Amino acid sequence: MYCRNCGAPMDNRAIVCVKCGVRAGDGVNFCPNCGSHTEPYAPMCLNCGIALNPEVFKSDKSKLVTLLLAIFLGSLGIHNFYLGYIKQGVIQLVLSCAFCWTFIVPTGMWVWALVQGIQAYEGKIPDAEGRTLAD
Repeated sequence: MYCRNCGAPMDNRAIVCVKCGVRAGDGVNFCPNCGSHTEPYAPMCLNCGIALNPEVFKSDKSKLVTLLLAIFLGSLGIHNFYLGYIKQGVIQLVLSCAFCWTFIVPTGMWVWALVQGIQAYEGKIPDAEGRTLAD
């Protein structure tokens, strides 16, 4: 293990770095796995590929809210607007409104939305910025 602040090697059981005094895990300049220099708040180490700050890249959108919107308002594409997929939301809204006089198309739209809601809840669909949805 390496110090995230100064890059010095650390014992895996260490609470603070003996070189710089920073608490283990704190800092943003070095990879804790290989000790190489990283850009501050980089998502992963370019040297070894380990994820550095997964919590920084969590979305402010919720999996549960996405699922509920898909279940109750999904045929209108509201869950896509919530996640930031405006174009896809508009397409669903227009198709749903244009074919509201038939039964087959709105049912198909609802099934499509339900599948998307379940996929989002399982973590397979990120928000429009590519961030993982929050639990």
